[in-house]
Amino acid sequence: MVDKEKRLHTIKIKEMEAISFEEEMSIEEKEQLKRRVLEEMKQLVNKEDKYKGRKWKTLKIAAAAVAVAIMLPATYVTANKLVKYFYTDVKQDQYKVDMQIKKEKEVSGTMSPSKEVQPVKLEYDLPDTYEMHEENGGYYFSQKDGFEEGKNFDVELIQIDQTVEKKFLVLDVAEKEDININGNKGVYLQQHTVEGSQYLTGYGQRVVVFYEKEGYVLQFYAGEGIEKDTLLQYARNITIKPCEQKEKSQYILMSEYLQHNLYYKNVDEEVVKPTITIPKDRFISQNQTAQYNGMEYQVQKVEVLDNITPLMKENGKGVNDCLDIWKKRLEFSEQDGTLKAYVRERVELGNGYTSPREKVVETKEVAQRFVLVELRVKNITKERKNDVLICLNMDYMKEKDGEYQLDYTCYNRPRIIEDCRLDGMAQYFRETDEGAGGYLKGFAPGQEEVYHIGYFVDEDYVDKMLLNINSGVMPDDDDMDQYWLDIRQ
Repeated sequence: MVDKEKRLHTIKIKEMEAISFEEEMSIEEKEQLKRRVLEEMKQLVNKEDKYKGRKWKTLKIAAAAVAVAIMLPATYVTANKLVKYFYTDVKQDQYKVDMQIKKEKEVSGTMSPSKEVQPVKLEYDLPDTYEMHEENGGYYFSQKDGFEEGKNFDVELIQIDQTVEKKFLVLDVAEKEDININGNKGVYLQQHTVEGSQYLTGYGQRVVVFYEKEGYVLQFYAGEGIEKDTLLQYARNITIKPCEQKEKSQYILMSEYLQHNLYYKNVDEEVVKPTITIPKDRFISQNQTAQYNGMEYQVQKVEVLDNITPLMKENGKGVNDCLDIWKKRLEFSEQDGTLKAYVRERVELGNGYTSPREKVVETKEVAQRFVLVELRVKNITKERKNDVLICLNMDYMKEKDGEYQLDYTCYNRPRIIEDCRLDGMAQYFRETDEGAGGYLKGFAPGQEEVYHIGYFVDEDYVDKMLLNINSGVMPDDDDMDQYWLDIRQ
């Protein structure tokens, strides 16, 4: 949970206005104030942001984080004028925008001790077609009548709890504009999502509003379906207001935001695809069994179909409905269930500075296939096993120099096709119990069952298919406690 009681080392304008400078301070009072100020500043500037490496999958999908860090700085009074200890320097270089918080060289005068940031609540006035959801510490505004492509957007409220002197970045910037939102300074950023793509590819627009007096930053992440002027109007209609503690809206601290979003420490380096080789003893050939955590797995049959007839016969029972795939089936299949071909874009990854983070380098029309797997699963222990994952994720492999390696070629697809793939997750489970645990089963000692699981696969990847048995981790050279079942056709 976010520590919402952490103090902000900041002096706000209204606090400065409450200070009287008419009475002369004694030398002792001045020294006490000086020591308090220096201690506050030391705590602020000595914090270190640690970069943590991320795995390939996270690098692939991660949107470029705003590195605009605004500090509501301690201020001093001279000739009745407020002056900031820190200022922001903004520069743009190719695809990269640097926003640095720098310290003034000359500082003099007196300061007020910092106090706790006042709680605020989010207020909004949007068209009736929108409704707000609170998700993972942020706010999601969606169309009431269902998803309208590119029209949904997210809002994130950040409370400033530390200074930021290091350089942070916004990558893949195509357009930058300084703006003013209801008297607060801000910035509008248009980012490349996938350069050269014919498809809407995510949240490529960003608006950052700096509430300096209140000590907060409000960020908007929006899709391409919202016009720029409309998004800016939404930013004007979504504001924060001071409130009682019990009414405050949820937020994230700037220190936590920076810790979670330091993607670009090595921004000057080109992205290198990982090479993960499957150990020979972890590759399970067809018709063989794999034993993992007291369970035995064996693929008994694999069918490759050009239609979704099994799903149609059951009227969509067992289809993963979290993305309304069954309701949208006519977007990727004909009335009779025949799967439609589509144009797939191969994407090359860059660093977002000297080259786009994602750029289309090849397009190809490909056919889809529905792969139905018959999987036998048995509890080979004398204890009951609960929450056993039946719907194994699908990986793809390639052979190189006599070794089997995981294939990490990046593609961009129409939204509904991406939803059908969903990072290799099964989209059909005939024997599902539905609900949150629909992909899980419980087994008594010695119990054996046969299940039917379905996946959507591109036709030219049918001869690369593997099913991954693991404990819920991503494939990693440092964690090979997993197996791959060969289901290539």
